[in-house]
Amino acid sequence: MKSSENLVIQPGKGVLPIVFGMKPSEVAELFETSPYRSRLNRNKEREEFWECNGKHLSVTYNSQDDEVIEITLYPGLEAWIGTVKILGTGAVNPIQYLRWLDDSPLEGVGVMLFKKIGISTSGFHDNDKSQESITVAAPGRFDSILHLLTPCKA
Repeated sequence: MKSSENLVIQPGKGVLPIVFGMKPSEVAELFETSPYRSRLNRNKEREEFWECNGKHLSVTYNSQDDEVIEITLYPGLEAWIGTVKILGTGAVNPIQYLRWLDDSPLEGVGVMLFKKIGISTSGFHDNDKSQESITVAAPGRFDSILHLLTPCKA
């Protein structure tokens, strides 16, 4: 991925230029290299870990079609939703901004889920810097964990 290329979160579509439905070879073309790590997660889905401008993100592919279903951004990356910087130096408070987009988030199992927009966060709601991440998921991706979550109180 070119160092000048911005990561733009588009709920329901992906984190541009990575879009849901892409195959691993298409993602590799964007980065012009191979992932530095690849593994199967507990759901037997492929997870690839990539370096982007010296920072890190992961891409998860579904086990049926090997297509992108989830993109996770880690600290240090810069990302936007539209023109609003949501991650990186000088970014808005991601929880406050995401609550503006989805006023009924859920929480539990270490995450805060904004189901209406398909985004989950970790680490921000409980100030755990070591766990901070923003995950953007394909529609329906979070359905299997909804029973573990409760309405956010704060």
